[in-house]
Amino acid sequence: MSANNETGVINDILNIGRIAHKHNIPFHVDCTQSFGKSPLNPENIIDAFNFSFHKLHGPQFLGCLVIRKDFFKGYDLKPLIAGSQNDGLRGGTENTALIASAELAMKQVFNNRINKNELLLKKKLFIMDELAKHIPCKSLSDYWNFLPPRTIRLWTG
Repeated sequence: MSANNETGVINDILNIGRIAHKHNIPFHVDCTQSFGKSPLNPENIIDAFNFSFHKLHGPQFLGCLVIRKDFFKGYDLKPLIAGSQNDGLRGGTENTALIASAELAMKQVFNNRINKNELLLKKKLFIMDELAKHIPCKSLSDYWNFLPPRTIRLWTG
């Protein structure tokens, strides 16, 4: 999992992947929470990753699994549900209408990613500052120097 939707923890997937490859372990990353929000640079470390289009303002119930071409051959993995699509790697018929709408949603997200991330951070900081006026809190930002100031707070009642 590249990022946790409940705790906000962002894992160092490239270093985890390097460790996995050092021990000849296939490395799959669930990018559902981070895809479209932060850059993904597989650097030949990630063998496969997945994400969900509803997180990109796309259609519900449509996900994507990206697999490196040599992933199955390199680890001699077999698909769980065989079929004739994608060189025998999967069965079923693609829903082309959903795929087309997912492509449009993904293009819009990637074209506006930096602006959206900046806007969301401003809104988050505003809400936290307003809440801090009414609720005592302690800042943990000093301990987490890799985050911008005021982004992590411990709320106390």
